[in-house]
Amino acid sequence: MSKSVTAMQAALSVWSNKLFSRGARSPLNKRHIETMDAKTKKTLKSLERRLDKLALAQLRETAAALQNQVEQLESELSSAQESADFWHEQATEMQLAMYDENYSTHRCIGINKAGEMMVVTSNEQPN
Repeated sequence: MSKSVTAMQAALSVWSNKLFSRGARSPLNKRHIETMDAKTKKTLKSLERRLDKLALAQLRETAAALQNQVEQLESELSSAQESADFWHEQATEMQLAMYDENYSTHRCIGINKAGEMMVVTSNEQPN
């Protein structure tokens, strides 16, 4: 909560304590409002409007920050899904190559200079 909102709430609390006899700390009810003079009502309405404006500004800031966070997380999720799909395809292709009947019986997984994993026979050297 921002300092200005806290300060406004403290001011409202002080005003409401002054309005009640013997320092009672009960919320304003209809009877209390009816017995207030016009200046006190105006002051309380002004404080209430200022608090509402500050609360709305704080909500907007929070909503904007959360929107930015959601966009960033969606981007990260998309990237992670693409990476997972790529590695799933690579694993599936290697598994199919390992069980391909056209390959010799001595198969292994190798890595070429480009960093790609591939299935090769034991006597072959990866590119």
